Amino acid sequence: MEKAAFEEKSYEGPLNTQLLFNNHIYWPPGQVFEEHFGIDSALNAQNPNFWLLFGLSSPMNGVIVDDFNWGYIWRRIDSKKQLPTFNLNLFVQAKRPEYLYGRNNQYARNGIKGSYYRFEVMEHQQKALERLATKLGNKALIVYACPVFHSNNDLFRHIHNHSLVENSTFVRATNMKNHKRWVFDEPGTIGLACSEIERIKDEPFSVIIQNMLNETLQLDSIPEIALKNLIHIESIIVKEFSDLRDRNEIAEEFFRRDSLLRDQFERAFNEPKLRSYIRIISMTVLLNLNWYVFG
Repeated sequence: MEKAAFEEKSYEGPLNTQLLFNNHIYWPPGQVFEEHFGIDSALNAQNPNFWLLFGLSSPMNGVIVDDFNWGYIWRRIDSKKQLPTFNLNLFVQAKRPEYLYGRNNQYARNGIKGSYYRFEVMEHQQKALERLATKLGNKALIVYACPVFHSNNDLFRHIHNHSLVENSTFVRATNMKNHKRWVFDEPGTIGLACSEIERIKDEPFSVIIQNMLNETLQLDSIPEIALKNLIHIESIIVKEFSDLRDRNEIAEEFFRRDSLLRDQFERAFNEPKLRSYIRIISMTVLLNLNWYVFG
């Protein structure tokens, strides 16, 4: 076994720069928050090669972490801090790899035929990342990142050539639940989550969409169920914005627009399906989101 010749921070900083892709929106949480969030850094990543690894043709819009309730953190540190009020779409925990020579028969049966890399997952860090993933849902990515090389010469070459993203492995933190290490031999999203081996490869976004479509097409073809789902989405939107209304400018703006739309389209607001549709569209425009309708 051979540990990487460079320290984690020597990889993490240049990787973040290349993930940002000429963007500047970046937040290093510091030691206090790192312990509870489980991340080294949070950023608004714009590198197209990174997002293509997860089947996305454009970056996620991200989230404003200050909009969420972090009571479990404030209780632990006995203090409440203001968090970033700008969009962040990627939360990263960087890892230093170990390089292992030769063949592991168990790994070989799962696709890794020769020498390989690995990194260990710390239990408290993994639990923090899982809590973060639960809180943010599918609005941002939370990943481990690790280089698929181990020499200083390779590190310096990939920094100079802006090719760190293309020579790193990325695994969603949620895919490491109940696992102790990530084993890999190639860049991208393919590897083995161990100790009970589970081969993981993130599906392209188009495949995810098709699977969701197949699951919902039959039910949503029934008008009553489709309308029920539409109204349910509206109720979630109104509730979430209501909870934030007194302390969040975006929530205030949603209700200001809602009032104007109600005055302008009074008859439509008396029809539940039209009111729900108008409010969902209003939310997507306000937050610059894409609304995908299956069916």
